[in-house]
Amino acid sequence: MPTTSQTDAGNNYHDLLDMFADREEFLATFQQALRSSQRGRLHVLGVKGNSGTGKTFLISYFINRICPSLGWPTGLLTFVQSIPDFRTILEGFEDALKSCVPLNSLRLYRKKREEYKRRFDEYRSSITINQTVEAREHSSLSEISQSVQVNPELRRRELHLRTELSRALVELAEECERPLCLFIDGYERMAENDPELVDRLWEEVILKLVQSDPQPQLIVTCGREWHSNPAIRRLLLPQNWMTSKGVTYTNKV
Repeated sequence: MPTTSQTDAGNNYHDLLDMFADREEFLATFQQALRSSQRGRLHVLGVKGNSGTGKTFLISYFINRICPSLGWPTGLLTFVQSIPDFRTILEGFEDALKSCVPLNSLRLYRKKREEYKRRFDEYRSSITINQTVEAREHSSLSEISQSVQVNPELRRRELHLRTELSRALVELAEECERPLCLFIDGYERMAENDPELVDRLWEEVILKLVQSDPQPQLIVTCGREWHSNPAIRRLLLPQNWMTSKGVTYTNKV
């Protein structure tokens, strides 16, 4: 039997959900997306709406009410109030996968992850920065020329670290024993801040995770924009085995 607090929380969810127009269509679309997801195939559900219309509440409802009732573990990457970077995104994926994989597999992944990061951090700490300041005779402060040179190898090492971390995460996904529904809230902030990051997220992480996972995955993006990046369109549109479903909703308030 549910407790009084659990019952009240459930009622509050339904009361708030009543504010949405076409709410039954949203719920039916989401549940159908879960049921139709297949292993090895990229399934994406997009939720689009202006700021303040309740997108975050809607996915919270999906996470707390719909997914548990259908036996789907969930993960959430939220960028509503933060600027994403590659490491934090991978950490979000790890957090999502940890409820779907054996504990020993998770420990092995974390050991690899820390070793890769340790090697990179050691290299970065060994770098020296050469700085020169040149000021001509009788020049003012504004006329001083300054140049800073950073070892170009650092960028190559950083890209290599991303590859190592991504590969280890994909290996972890191969151990999944349960399906996964991953929500990305504030999706448009990735494209606004770093378009290259969006390319890498889909091509080097999400697609490979989905293809390696023996269980179905559903990716739900939530934001003010659709998947406008050309790399994402190449992944989602041409292949028949990939599905992209868009949902636009309105709010009565």
